[in-house]
Amino acid sequence: MRSLYWVGFLCVLSLACRPPASGPPTTRTPVAELEATTIPRAFERLARDTFRLTRTLVVLDSSGRLLGRAVRTGLYRPDSALRWLRIDQNGTFPEGPFDHAISRADHAPLAATQALWPEPLPFLQPRQRDAYRFRSLPDTVLFGRTVARLHVRPADPERTGPEAFQGMLYLDARRLIGAVLQETHATLFGTERRFLSVGLHPDDGRLLREQLLLELDPPGRPPYRFCLETRYIYGTQAPADSLPRLPAFCQHPFEDLMALKPDDR
Repeated sequence: MRSLYWVGFLCVLSLACRPPASGPPTTRTPVAELEATTIPRAFERLARDTFRLTRTLVVLDSSGRLLGRAVRTGLYRPDSALRWLRIDQNGTFPEGPFDHAISRADHAPLAATQALWPEPLPFLQPRQRDAYRFRSLPDTVLFGRTVARLHVRPADPERTGPEAFQGMLYLDARRLIGAVLQETHATLFGTERRFLSVGLHPDDGRLLREQLLLELDPPGRPPYRFCLETRYIYGTQAPADSLPRLPAFCQHPFEDLMALKPDDR
């Protein structure tokens, strides 16, 4: 149903944790105590805020060749909605069933990842927690703040199935201020692999960056990769880069995405 919802969305534009037997370090923050509602709250807050945004849409073919790119810079105010100030577009987008969907993707709602973000996160639910394993990794720097990292993966990928989430959580104490998730779906339109990434300001919880990557393999058609990155700027923050370049996360093999450093995404 989530896959069908995503297709519709595009057409408008889709027991406490314990370490495995091998003995990776236990989590410094008990998973049951994580404050995980910060990301949904950041999505909801956008409609009440004033901000500038730069949204970069990229489509690549299966060999990594650029097919089309669109960069939009806009201004959003609650009393006047979203206004695009500049639009730069070049190349072409795939034809066929997804043609209209992709060409409309940069008109997506304020948070393009909101419709796909799992809420609640399945691996934080008591009944599903035993199906996942959690491992603390060395701290990293995210948006100028030292944060903890927690790697999440299925305990038994073969038993859990290909649609299980895996990813990286970024924690400021018990608060979830960033996350990277990926999953694979079999849909009526072929195989679909998803990569979702969001980062919040560690002080006020505002959404600073979101990334969406879909790797689509439609039946009877060449596969392609769809990438959408949005950066949000509030108040007196320094202006964002114009981002004319290809988003770095879009160029990596899917299996390497989880290994990227936060500043590379």
